[in-house]
Amino acid sequence: MRNSTKLSVFLCFLASTATAQIYNGPVKLGSPLVSYKAITQEFGVDWSRNPELVHTGVDLALAAGNKVFSMKDGVVYKVGNLGGSDGDYVVVFNRDGTSNGYLHLNVSVKSGQRVDRGQIIGTVYSNHLHLNQCKQSDGCQHGAFPNKTFKGQSRDKFNEYYVRPRIR
Repeated sequence: MRNSTKLSVFLCFLASTATAQIYNGPVKLGSPLVSYKAITQEFGVDWSRNPELVHTGVDLALAAGNKVFSMKDGVVYKVGNLGGSDGDYVVVFNRDGTSNGYLHLNVSVKSGQRVDRGQIIGTVYSNHLHLNQCKQSDGCQHGAFPNKTFKGQSRDKFNEYYVRPRIR
């Protein structure tokens, strides 16, 4: 995997160097890169609220108000709300044909707006940020959903759309 691909999975950027704690220990991250407390729910596991659903991204523990930055250059495809207390979401169609969904935000961008890598797209709404990494733009076209069911379909169907954001 190319370094640029590895780095592109980060969605929150800081102006200074940070250390992130992940499952296999601390990883020194370059600047500007993500800082978060922990991964609170992993990609591809049964969703904690309903085991029939699959978790489509990674939940990163962050305090409310932390700035969220676009992972890549692209265009804001969709801004929306899933209802309830989830806050808003943003879907960015990236220049390379992939897409990212960011959920649990106070959004500061609009649909159709061009965004650059590192540009602020919002702030964390609650206690974590959910990140979807879709292999193609149409993978995230309906929104930044935290879970998805593929009733009657194999896990391969899930893997056609979503990929786990890698941290190195």
